[in-house]
Amino acid sequence: MRKKLLGVGLACILLTGSFAGCGTAAESGIELPCYDQSADQNYNPDLFYRNDMTTYSADPSVLWVPEERDSEYGGYFYMFSTGDAGNVKSFGVNRSRNMIDWEYVQTAFLPDTASWAQDRLYAPECIYDETDGKYYLFFSASWDGRENDNLYDSLSEKAEYERAEEEIREYDFDAAQTEIDALRAKFDAETPAAGYTAEEWAQAKQLLADYDTHMSEPDADETQKLVWAQECALGLKTAHITRKAAVNYVHSIGVAVSDSPVGPFYQYTNLESEEFMPEEAYNEDAREIGIGRPFITHEDFYEALAEFEKNGETKKYEALKSVLPDRMTMIDADPFLDPQTGKKYIYFSSVEPTQEYIFGMQLGENWTDDPLWETLTPLTRYGYKTVDGEEEIDYPRGTSAIEEGPHMLYDEETGNYYMTFSVNGAYEKEYAVGQAIGDSPLGPFEKVSMEKGGLVIASDSMWDHVSGPGHHCFLRYDGKLYIFYQGLYERANNQSNARGICVDEVKSYRNDDGTKVFNANGPSYAPMPKAGPDAQYRNIAEEAQITVNRGERKEALNDGLINIMTHHDQIPEFGAAAGKTTITLDFEEYRTIRAIMIFNARDLENWFDKIDRIELDFAAVKDGQEIKATAYMKDLIFDKELYTYEVMETARPGGSVCVEFDEIRVKTVRITIDSDKAFSISEIYVLGK
Repeated sequence: MRKKLLGVGLACILLTGSFAGCGTAAESGIELPCYDQSADQNYNPDLFYRNDMTTYSADPSVLWVPEERDSEYGGYFYMFSTGDAGNVKSFGVNRSRNMIDWEYVQTAFLPDTASWAQDRLYAPECIYDETDGKYYLFFSASWDGRENDNLYDSLSEKAEYERAEEEIREYDFDAAQTEIDALRAKFDAETPAAGYTAEEWAQAKQLLADYDTHMSEPDADETQKLVWAQECALGLKTAHITRKAAVNYVHSIGVAVSDSPVGPFYQYTNLESEEFMPEEAYNEDAREIGIGRPFITHEDFYEALAEFEKNGETKKYEALKSVLPDRMTMIDADPFLDPQTGKKYIYFSSVEPTQEYIFGMQLGENWTDDPLWETLTPLTRYGYKTVDGEEEIDYPRGTSAIEEGPHMLYDEETGNYYMTFSVNGAYEKEYAVGQAIGDSPLGPFEKVSMEKGGLVIASDSMWDHVSGPGHHCFLRYDGKLYIFYQGLYERANNQSNARGICVDEVKSYRNDDGTKVFNANGPSYAPMPKAGPDAQYRNIAEEAQITVNRGERKEALNDGLINIMTHHDQIPEFGAAAGKTTITLDFEEYRTIRAIMIFNARDLENWFDKIDRIELDFAAVKDGQEIKATAYMKDLIFDKELYTYEVMETARPGGSVCVEFDEIRVKTVRITIDSDKAFSISEIYVLGK
């Protein structure tokens, strides 16, 4: 329950009462009317938010649209997401002023009925291009009509095979046998005929031998013989066409374009005679792409490979061939503009035959230009520190060996590129976000180990309040970095696949190796400071000078890092032995403050029980004159019941003693804890201006 210590404001007390100056005895000064929110489920939304996952969705992509860019739609955060339905067929767009309360705007992208993208539209990522003022929405989908389909070396071979298949499936037995007899002589020679590889030649000869064996079986019925004959005729007629075994769904990458952050987005096409995008001119230098073809699909890579070989571009051919997997089906497209060079890149997770790798490659000058196929590069591999798979990484392992949801982050301070990604299955508690560091957009990248702070955000197997935080994006706003991610509504036992959207602030620090790593102040499920343009206050504690009368690691009190994740001990906490400890925050000038949050230790055994006293040296105006005095709050209890998971005897990290009060101009804050045992404090927030 929220506890209101006094029913009148500080201004009334100043007008009617007397007060003592700073530095007086323990009970001197003015007792400040306040709300103790430490045990309060009904937190003040004007000051705080909590990750209640009020938006049912997954795979968030969020961008901020300033009012100076767009007079109609500016001043909001816009979120594109999968929607968390089993078979998503469109993308909606939501908007928010505070990053947590989202309102649905409209359908942003509904594929045309002729589009290839009719099913399983996943993980939209939107990026704004300042040069042309357009928004580009990248996404993945299963190619309509290609369920349980083969993969080919080119789209022309795919079309040729499908024509032959359609024709031969109409044959009766005699027609199929006639086709086989006509083709049999072609494969009598021991060496391959022109246009066939040795492997294709050998497969065709084996197919004939198997057919003859089947036809000699005495118990074969007419229906079975027809099937054998059709399969043999089709195999011989298309023996020159390279086919990879069928995959469940041919996932490919598409891109749609809009002049507005809310859409409508139109699928990119490039056909001289067919226009699906309003006011878009045909680009004769780019590939022809119709509404029925993805922007990037498996066959595009192999067509590029053949073209390099045909044109004698040996370097490009060898570069692509050395990394191109046998099957290239893609999800989770992430566009990235390199701020150092202005070059454009795209990252994605491959799906077949396993979802172990994340790839990247450079795009052309424009977002819809042909990719530079030869730049295809595998960047990370599930379970390993580097993509070559020589040294294992110590990340949590679930039941699914999956690496997905890439997102690139450039760090101006170090000049490094951080490839961040999700590991394990999206519906597993172990779903988490890791980071790998490289010196270029295409690496090479090396993952930071878990014990050195390599997980940006993660859950813990012992927690019942957070599960499966992953598939994320980053957003810089007002000098801060935020991570948007999905979490599971079933926080303890993962008995439901429903997912919702969360947000937390991200900070960086140097680990024990001196490496700069990024760390979310989450996953949080406790009140955190409100963000966005409507937030009137921000954490100003980092601007204060900290002194303590006793204890160790005082710098940890206002470094901005809340120690939440249990996978490492890289984030320090302030610690003190039993006794009376006073922490002082001094500001260079008087600051208007509205709330104070004192975050308890990560681990249960290091918790403090209460804050005995908070003193504020303030300035106010009485009878037209500025007076200076001390206000105080006392006996602020930390709600152990709320933040303890008794079944596992473990903490729910991120809880704080949180007090709010009327605005007060403060120069110095003193926090006193008189504890009969050793304790730690993770962080102090002062919400002010």
